[in-house]
Amino acid sequence: MKIGLYEFNILDENEKAQTVWNNGTFLTNKSDDLKAVNLYALGDFYVEVWYDKPHNRITQIRSFKTTNNLSPYLDDLDLDSLIQ
Repeated sequence: MKIGLYEFNILDENEKAQTVWNNGTFLTNKSDDLKAVNLYALGDFYVEVWYDKPHNRITQIRSFKTTNNLSPYLDDLDLDSLIQ
């Protein structure tokens, strides 16, 4: 299923999560004791899924197109695995 950024943004949180799980490509994550942030590619945009570890729930799903927002992840991205 191909979906654009604007179509994705009008989905409710459950639909966004399902779309990411079913169609997204996991890229990397950042994590500490309290939260995890998973980064996915979905078509021509990216999605961050913020997870609250102590409460075992997703707290935010944020989508973006600009590559400037990828800066925090660049050291952790394995680009070779994406090319295969």
